[in-house]
Amino acid sequence: MAVKEIIKDYDILSQRAKEIAVAANAEEIEQVVGDIKDTIRENNLTHLTAPQIGYNKRVFCINFEGDIRAFINPMIINMTDGIVLSQERCASLEHEYKIPRHKEIAAIYQTPTGTTESNKFVEPVSCIFQQCQDLIDGVLLSDYGLEITPEFEQASESEKFDVLAYYLQHLNEMLDKLNDEIEHNENLKKTRDAIDFMDSVAKGETKLEPTQDLTPIKLNRATRRLIQRKTKKKVVH
Repeated sequence: MAVKEIIKDYDILSQRAKEIAVAANAEEIEQVVGDIKDTIRENNLTHLTAPQIGYNKRVFCINFEGDIRAFINPMIINMTDGIVLSQERCASLEHEYKIPRHKEIAAIYQTPTGTTESNKFVEPVSCIFQQCQDLIDGVLLSDYGLEITPEFEQASESEKFDVLAYYLQHLNEMLDKLNDEIEHNENLKKTRDAIDFMDSVAKGETKLEPTQDLTPIKLNRATRRLIQRKTKKKVVH
């Protein structure tokens, strides 16, 4: 196990991390989780993902006041309607960001021993979990968060309110544009339907027949870039 350098290259971090079979890769899992934990302790972090230290795997760890837990192949299966505007920092980025998060989530994941668990998380842990999930999907805070600049910190409460209102309005407009783009792009529409289907399977709403093909549909780099461009914020100073 070793302390690793934290990656800050956007092109590397914007790639979707790959699933990993725990039972078949026990030694690699031990190495990855050990390196993440060591790097968290060395840098006094609340969380860190495998891609941030050079492993393109769907693994991350969260520091629960010294008890660092690993989450492997995680999937968020339910989110409450309650939204909080969370202020967050990422070890791979220089600045802090405001970003909307669900107050409570439910997730399923594997442990390093291969056990499958499901749990509910409330803020602030739910916000951390969502940020980590974004990171292993290749999405950074800078893609759609509101950067907290010195000018923002020094602004009056009224000015901050106006900036946040504009930011949230901008996100809604980008979401509308993205949904419209999906409806008129057959590849994106198929991808969205596949994601909805797999979510319904994870939630137990859809039962799979033994003969059904479970080959995952993968987004190519061009499609991922298209989605990221459509959801990326305009920086407000």
